[in-house]
Amino acid sequence: MSKLLRGVLILAVLAGLTAAAAPPAMRLVRMWRGPKRRVETLETAEVRRGDLRITVLAGGIIGSAKQTILECKLEKLEVRTMGRGISAGGASSIIDVVPEGTEVKKGDVICRLDSSDYEELVRQQELNVARVRSDHLVAELNLDLSKRALEEFKEGLMKQTLRDYDLQITLARSELQRNDDRVAWDRRMLDKGYVSKAQVASDESTLRRSRFQLSQAVKAASVYREFTLYKLTRSLENDIRGAESALSYQDKRLERVEGRLKLLNEQVVECTIRAPHDGMVVYANDPRKQLVIEPGLAVFQHQKLFYLPDLQQMQVEALLNESVVSNIAQGMHSRIVVEGVPSQTFEGHVDRVARLPTLDFRNDSKNYMGMVRFDNVSSRLRPGMTAEVEITTETRENVLTVPSTAITVEDGESVCYVADNEELVRRRVRLGKSTRDQLEVTSGLSEGEQVVLDPAPVVESGDVLVRDETAGQPASATAFAASSVPDSTSKRNDDIISSR
Repeated sequence: MSKLLRGVLILAVLAGLTAAAAPPAMRLVRMWRGPKRRVETLETAEVRRGDLRITVLAGGIIGSAKQTILECKLEKLEVRTMGRGISAGGASSIIDVVPEGTEVKKGDVICRLDSSDYEELVRQQELNVARVRSDHLVAELNLDLSKRALEEFKEGLMKQTLRDYDLQITLARSELQRNDDRVAWDRRMLDKGYVSKAQVASDESTLRRSRFQLSQAVKAASVYREFTLYKLTRSLENDIRGAESALSYQDKRLERVEGRLKLLNEQVVECTIRAPHDGMVVYANDPRKQLVIEPGLAVFQHQKLFYLPDLQQMQVEALLNESVVSNIAQGMHSRIVVEGVPSQTFEGHVDRVARLPTLDFRNDSKNYMGMVRFDNVSSRLRPGMTAEVEITTETRENVLTVPSTAITVEDGESVCYVADNEELVRRRVRLGKSTRDQLEVTSGLSEGEQVVLDPAPVVESGDVLVRDETAGQPASATAFAASSVPDSTSKRNDDIISSR
């Protein structure tokens, strides 16, 4: 047969197949394909009504929500004693350390550093404290003596002196009165000739001396009350203020040296690093600096030594794609599957979601860090394990659902094939929400109907009669297969013509 005649024959057969009615075309397919396949032998699933959990899947790494960084807290300190300074440079070396991965309780020793330099500083500072305490006692004694001196003056010397001045004035006045009476008597006796003028002149001189002595005693008492008393009182009060200032200085000095001693003792304590809470010891090794935590390693102030994650407060640090992060909110329920603990599923909840994406220059898509806390913690969980998080973002209650493999896309529309007695029924369906393996059907199906799983191979085979409800008339499986996979259908038609 010539090639031209063969081509004309092929075109004629194809035109006949296209123009023929549906039932004859179906019979033609069966004639060349073999006996019809029974519908009940197909793998189907029931359209069911129930609750549909809408979830988001994300992978992540397990960590601790409470992780403490333990640093070297040694400081550079100096102590001066008798003009000589001794210092410790804020550095030490590791004497012993627990193995990495050790689980510790609060207060357990993790690492010991060499504390000899700081212990020597403590001994020198104790000498300084003893010396300053001695000076402080002297200052307290001086203040006490100054206060006692003022009290002694006010309650003793001042009152005694004032009484002495009053007594001197009283005696001077008495003496003046006696001499005045004596002169008056002498003058009466002079007129009678019983005394001489010399005697009268002597007594008058004594009277004048008595008057002068009285005036001197009054002036001395006045000067003492107005000037000397004020000066002595102010001087003693000034001695008290000076003693108080000296004691205040010694207070501050003692407080300073005792505070320094306390700091040095704390530095000695810091040479023994203890766990601030329960957790697991992780070394703060730095491969870039070839830094490995081990005995003999020199450590410095503020150097990170250990990480101490709390194993009772575990979480998953999950990367959430920017396409789903807006659907995730704090408190959403989550299921966690840990690769290292495959036999157990953990419950959790979303603790927080980062407001800014993580920096990743190797990837154009943006990812946000989400923290998912474990509600039930297992002793088998370890930081660094890989986990998959399934976050429930929404629950659709009492909806129709079908397996995702029951839906196919043909001519841009979602369709499924319903098993109906001896044939399949092609239906357009409208879909709602979806999960990994379930789809919500909002229209096109009824509860209890049986839908074919993975219908594409069945439809392409042409072994089952298909009724197209979307067009209102039955059609062969070959015709529907052509709408979704035209290349394979054309090849099958070529095979039919060739077999003839």
